[in-house]
Amino acid sequence: TIGGTSAAPARVQVGGGQCEQLAGVIYRRPVPWIDVGDTHAAAPRPSSVAPGEVWDGGLSVDRGWADLTEVEVVGARLDLADAETLSISGARIVDTTFDMGSATETEVWRAVFERCDLSPFRFTSVRSCTFVGCKFVGTDFSEGRLIDVTFERCTFRYVNLRRSQLERVTFIDCQLDDVDLYDAAIEHVSVPLSRLSQINLDRVKASQVDLRGAAELALTTVSRLDGFLVGEDQLPALMYSLAFSLGLGVERPPES
Repeated sequence: TIGGTSAAPARVQVGGGQCEQLAGVIYRRPVPWIDVGDTHAAAPRPSSVAPGEVWDGGLSVDRGWADLTEVEVVGARLDLADAETLSISGARIVDTTFDMGSATETEVWRAVFERCDLSPFRFTSVRSCTFVGCKFVGTDFSEGRLIDVTFERCTFRYVNLRRSQLERVTFIDCQLDDVDLYDAAIEHVSVPLSRLSQINLDRVKASQVDLRGAAELALTTVSRLDGFLVGEDQLPALMYSLAFSLGLGVERPPES
């Protein structure tokens, strides 16, 4: 205490780590280096889908409920406008579009989707599934559970994942743009070769989330990043988005 007031600690850099200096004494706070092997986030547990019967075009909605079980649907257009609940299990669905209301709640288990537009879906549960080349624009996963899911070469735009739960989920070579993960719980998630832009991670609870290998990494709102892992080479790309998300003012460089 000097003159009745406490002297704020001065921060200095020593040997690459952040330190605090108070009353001439330097307290070292090292960079949080983590020694990690090639695998940090566990991969989704595989679940094979046996070839089912070719879908015959019939789909009935009984008291608001519809299901696709053990079938193969190729190049179809499914009318689910009257469905309140949709269940899909043991199915392979390819090049298919869906006409459905935004309030239709969908549960999916042990299914494969290829080149489908899944934008109008409201997913409540997705387990042991693979999505390849699919489109998710405005898709609603809020408060849903995604467990053992692989997304490969998929596009996500304006997707709602608020308060969702992700466990053993990987995004391979995907585009994620303006995705809202507010207050989500995510564990064992990886994003190899994926491009992440305008990602909201506010109040996210994370464990073993591997952002290494992402082709692009831009965040919007961040409160903390416990449980996330990046490579040292990714820190410069995160510099501006982290500064802005934390409200840090940055002086504009003088024009030459």
